[in-house]
Amino acid sequence: MCNYESLTQTQKDELKQQIQSIIEMMGGLNFFLKMIEKLRATKPHPLSSRNSTIVLDRNEISWDKVIFLDKVTLLEKLIKTNRDENQYMIRFDADDKKNKTVINLIRTLSPIVFKLKIANHVNGVEFKVFNEIGESSAELNPLFVTIFFCYVNFIKAVLKD
Repeated sequence: MCNYESLTQTQKDELKQQIQSIIEMMGGLNFFLKMIEKLRATKPHPLSSRNSTIVLDRNEISWDKVIFLDKVTLLEKLIKTNRDENQYMIRFDADDKKNKTVINLIRTLSPIVFKLKIANHVNGVEFKVFNEIGESSAELNPLFVTIFFCYVNFIKAVLKD
């Protein structure tokens, strides 16, 4: 994750298309990159916002459930451990008690829908944390990871290709 070279061509194309549509709605690449930089600079992590909303200039990201900092920290740790892997997967063993926190994280975050509202646009962009959840793995949504956890250089690499 957040390693452009490790993505498959399909993942690269899909992510590029999603990011380009958001950039088009925002009115330019600089607006999108500025939003990402402000998200990175926000401490504590913006996902742990108490009112489930982040207002950045002319844009707003909202979601329908409070996410506590311990869940955000665990998710960040899982993303960092999978940073160089080829897929956006979180693997776990459902029968192993050590993975109970990971399973609880997935159960907590799976129903949450994020809404990116862009100024001067009726329709925003909606996305979830996970694309697919299986018996022993969960696939993270690349757009979610890119917006909340990847840096500007990764986004530039996606758009350059």
